[in-house]
Amino acid sequence: MKNKKSNGSFSTLLIKNYIIFTVVLVLLVIIILFAGQLTMIFQLKNSMLDKESLNKLLARSDYIAVDHIFSWLDCNIIVLDESVETIFVSDNIAELKLSSSDLRFIPAYDQSTSIMTRTAYVDENGEYRIFLSGNQGEGDISSPLYRLLDQEYRLLSWRGGIKEADQYTVKQIDLLTGTYPDDATVYKHPFTDLQGHSNTLIILVPKDGTMLQKQQQRYYIVMVIVFIIACVVMIWLFSLFLNRKVKRPLSTLNKGLLAVAARDSVEPITFEGSREFVQICDSFNIMNEKLRQSNEKNRKLTEDKQKMLADISHDLKTPITTIQGYARALSDNMVPEQERARYLQLIYQKSQNLGELINFFHEYSLLERSDFSLNAVPINVSEYVRSYLAEKYEHIDESGFALQAEIPEGEALCNIDRFHMNRALDNIVGNCMKYNKVRTTVYVQVIEKQSVCSIQIADDGTGIPEEIRENIFEVFTTGDTSRGGKHGSGLGLAISRSIVEKHGGSILLIPSSETEYATEFEIILPIYHN
Repeated sequence: MKNKKSNGSFSTLLIKNYIIFTVVLVLLVIIILFAGQLTMIFQLKNSMLDKESLNKLLARSDYIAVDHIFSWLDCNIIVLDESVETIFVSDNIAELKLSSSDLRFIPAYDQSTSIMTRTAYVDENGEYRIFLSGNQGEGDISSPLYRLLDQEYRLLSWRGGIKEADQYTVKQIDLLTGTYPDDATVYKHPFTDLQGHSNTLIILVPKDGTMLQKQQQRYYIVMVIVFIIACVVMIWLFSLFLNRKVKRPLSTLNKGLLAVAARDSVEPITFEGSREFVQICDSFNIMNEKLRQSNEKNRKLTEDKQKMLADISHDLKTPITTIQGYARALSDNMVPEQERARYLQLIYQKSQNLGELINFFHEYSLLERSDFSLNAVPINVSEYVRSYLAEKYEHIDESGFALQAEIPEGEALCNIDRFHMNRALDNIVGNCMKYNKVRTTVYVQVIEKQSVCSIQIADDGTGIPEEIRENIFEVFTTGDTSRGGKHGSGLGLAISRSIVEKHGGSILLIPSSETEYATEFEIILPIYHN
């Protein structure tokens, strides 16, 4: 069945995404240029506030250059001599009529004195008052200044700066508050020319926000040119990008997919390039590795299944053959009378072993069923282990083994199914007694931790061979690698692991280098929380 035709090929989607990337990149370039333009303007403005640079031009009476510089910010200038006569005025403004006393009320352009604000109010005596306030200085060293006037504009009190006059005019108040003239704020900058004349530069800063209008108009033209150039360059680069960055990884991926479809061994794909293609190649490598692991797991499961069937056949065949042989000898009267009881005892023992083996197989198959469930309830772990050992102590002692337990008076609760957990512990303790000589000591310890409870079972016997420690919890793993000479079914620890894991815990065999005992198992169960 063929796939339905998609709405667009991968290259088409890539082109759309790359066009978006191009637009974003162009916009980023424009923003950078715009920020650079603003930075240039602010730097230009700051350079005009540099008294040394400004005074050099003014000292040479180069008023046209000064006017040109201020025109970049749409500001206009007027130059007055000592007699407050106009020496120079910008072309596009009308001359201001200022007196020598008016100059004292104009804020300095070096921003050492701010534009003052005007507040009118009536005091507690019913007198009309005008309060002018502002700051002098800059930054952390600025200090407030104020002027308090009556309704006749007479100065009642003041603070900061130089006292301008005892009585103000409306025009002088407007100069202090930046409201004269209506369309600009007036600043002054005193200077001395090369002839030693003390003149004054008057700067008119517009209030209507057109200071940067000319610069913006110039910059818009630059933006359009940059945008067109960037688009042309990006389209050219995109054609190169498609040929170099798209075809090569797609071809590599296509070869890898064809190899996977043919079930050939595929080496990991290595690719250095854009992030998207690297991620695709990484995803392919992850998929290929998981497929390899899945195939390896299936192969191992098949081998384990075949081995299990062979082991089950061997484990069942051996006692059955023995029972058949002894029974035939008894049936044919080939056994002396004094040996008949021993033969019957051997038949009984082999039948018990056979029944035990069948029970192991049955129990293991039940645990592996998907519908299996535990009947677990919250139990105090210390009390549970103490009760379990009390039941097993007599059997352990009669078998010639010693038992040492270290169980705290703890209150940790774990969800435990007593019947099945007893079975898990029986298998571990039983192995300690089955594979070790008498007078071996079995050690049991319970340790309560923050979120888990640990049950440690160890012995000082002969230990477990290193070659089987890694697979000790797998089915049919025993202390003897030969099937005929082993002591058990090889299912006990596999059953214990399954039971513990169904309790939400884990079981592990502590490495020889990390324990003082010959063999040490640890069962970890999660703490029960209401």
